[in-house]
Amino acid sequence: MKKIYFFCFALLLSGCTIQYDGSNRLLVSGKIIDKNGNPISNIEVITNVSNGSGWGNSNDDIGIDLTDSQGNFMMFFPKPKRDDLQYSIQFQGYDGIYQEKRFMNVLYEDFSNLEYNLDVIKLYKQEEIINLELYFASENYSKQIADIHLIGEISNNEVWVNLPNEDNYYYPQNFYQVVKNQVITVEYSVYNSSNNQTTYHTESIEIGEEDLSYTINY
Repeated sequence: MKKIYFFCFALLLSGCTIQYDGSNRLLVSGKIIDKNGNPISNIEVITNVSNGSGWGNSNDDIGIDLTDSQGNFMMFFPKPKRDDLQYSIQFQGYDGIYQEKRFMNVLYEDFSNLEYNLDVIKLYKQEEIINLELYFASENYSKQIADIHLIGEISNNEVWVNLPNEDNYYYPQNFYQVVKNQVITVEYSVYNSSNNQTTYHTESIEIGEEDLSYTINY
């Protein structure tokens, strides 16, 4: 069993503004594999907790681990007393071969029986990835993008587990990291405020070896 790092006592003694429950611990676990499904060892995994952003807010790195020979990781850390905090889990290698990846805005309700299991996470090599930039050109001002979903091998460095505020106006994402030499399918919906109707569309994009800028007309 690989070594698991505990930060409970250090955090309780540090005087941080985030307070912790000494009697309960949370668990984050998962497995990291490469493009071909092989486990990746020695990837550093860091769990951070934050009580928000901006002046006067605090965040702590509360768990750290390295993936073992089978790509597995497991972190125990003290449970914060407040349940309205945001967690993030970051993956990074020391040699720069693989991409960094971060799961953001994980909430306490995402934990099941005090455990958040990320299951299997795929990291791609930097050399396998290109940048895809999408532009959206509307036919008239009454139409707006309502939702976008990409199907294919997507390697985005940042994954929002929960949106910061789901009531905010939807802004389409423009920048993606995707794997080379594939066909990406873009599923998107368009809301027309002139007739209050939403239409659904798909478009295929051929991905090669170089960074790509692509315009979707709607």
